[in-house]
Amino acid sequence: MNQMKMAVHMSVLALAIGSNGLAIAASVPGTASATVVTPVTVSETTPLAFGAFAVGTTGGLLTIDPLGAHTAAPDITVINASTRSAATFTIDGEPNTVITVGLNGAGAQLDDGTAAGGGAPMALNGFTDSGLPVNTGAAGSVTFGVGATLNVNASQGVGSYSTATGDGQGYTITVNYN
Repeated sequence: MNQMKMAVHMSVLALAIGSNGLAIAASVPGTASATVVTPVTVSETTPLAFGAFAVGTTGGLLTIDPLGAHTAAPDITVINASTRSAATFTIDGEPNTVITVGLNGAGAQLDDGTAAGGGAPMALNGFTDSGLPVNTGAAGSVTFGVGATLNVNASQGVGSYSTATGDGQGYTITVNYN
């Protein structure tokens, strides 16, 4: 019986090795590829500009919508000859590629940069957009507008205010490929 068991084991071993004594395993080299695309960029083509205005003793709100129209209330007098504009941004990248666009206005404010207690900073909030793009389009370039509300303090100090002076702080636009 031991010879019989041994013969069966030899037969199984012969099947596992193959009829020509070759193993049953195989191998093939793997392949790989990559595509480098145009990096996505975003640039401000027109800054958000609230123009010139006068403020009374109660202050108020000056709003620029994403298309550039403005409203002012209650104690703000807009100077008509002044230049006002919504911000515009251009995104460039790989054509027809899905993107995500974020707008963060947390903490944004304008300041006049005076250290001697000139005008107090004015907060920016209520940001709106003309429709954040979801892809780069056939040309690989899309543009959109941004508006916001400027909170003008009562008896705001006279001067030029900016996000780039003193305690001014800008808002951010972030773009990523999906």
